This record gives sequence, C-alpha cells and structure tokens, in this order.
Amino acid sequence: EAEQEGGRDLRTLPFLQFYYYTEQTEELLSYVDSRYTSDRMGDYEWLFGAASQLVDMDQQYQTPEIMSKSEQWFLECLDHEKTYDFYFYLGMVQLFQRRPEEAREAFGNAKALAMTDEENQMVDQVLAMPAGSKLMLLAPVVQERKGEHLGILDELRAQGFHEAG
Repeated sequence: EAEQEGGRDLRTLPFLQFYYYTEQTEELLSYVDSRYTSDRMGDYEWLFGAASQLVDMDQQYQTPEIMSKSEQWFLECLDHEKTYDFYFYLGMVQLFQRRPEEAREAFGNAKALAMTDEENQMVDQVLAMPAGSKLMLLAPVVQERKGEHLGILDELRAQGFHEAG
C-alpha cells in the first residue's frame, strides 16, 4: 500500500510534479489515467487526490488540458460518491474555465454537503467574489501530525508565502 498523508499518495506526487514542472502535460495526464486504470481502479480518493494536486499546482496558469481533464476526473469521483470536496474542486475548475453558472451549481451542491461552518464560509466567500476576480485555492500542507512544523513554515515563507501559519 502506498504511503498516504492527508488522503494523498506520496509516491505519486513526485511523478505529478516532474511531469508538470517539465511541461510534459500529455505525459502527466496519461500518467494519472494509466495509473488509475492499472492499479487504482475504483480508488476515488486517489483519483481525487491526483486531480486536486494538479489543480493546486496549475491554478496560476490554468492550463486548459489540465483543467478539462481534472474536471472529468472530479465528475467521475462524483458519479461514485457525492462529497463536499469533490463538488468544491469541481466548482473551482469550472470557475477557472470561466463557466460561472456551472461553478455556482457545483458550489451549491458543496454547500448542501458542508459539515462545518468553515466549509460554508469558503463557499460563501467564493460565490461573493465579483465576476473575473482572481483567487488562489490553498491546501493544507500538514494534517493530522503533531508538532509545530516550524521548518515547513519557514520554508513556505522563504518561497514567498508570507501568510503561512
């Protein structure tokens, strides 16, 4: 079984990063598809983890092929199970693709499944933004691990994430 952290397969991440940062988009998408069909079929958490990682990495550039394929993967996950996270990321991808009405529907579905005030607030904040606003989705770096993780925070600040904390 692959090493997991916060629902993400840590053995997959280096491959995603390699293909993404070497601008091998076709190979990147093929890697996720082939890995999913060869040894991860039916593992929707893995598929969501890979797709959401790509969206997180690509949200500044919003590469059409990555956004389109990620949307397909999120929809496949939603065919299996309706979750807040699946709908929220689907809405983000649709916003990035400048399809606000579809995004509004996805965010409405996410809000209906929200289990915390924070999740509700996230949806409300995104929906309250004026059309054409720029936004960045940030994912947690450390989850469910005890400790202060000051080294990680220092590294993030050095990379320009001044609000890390």
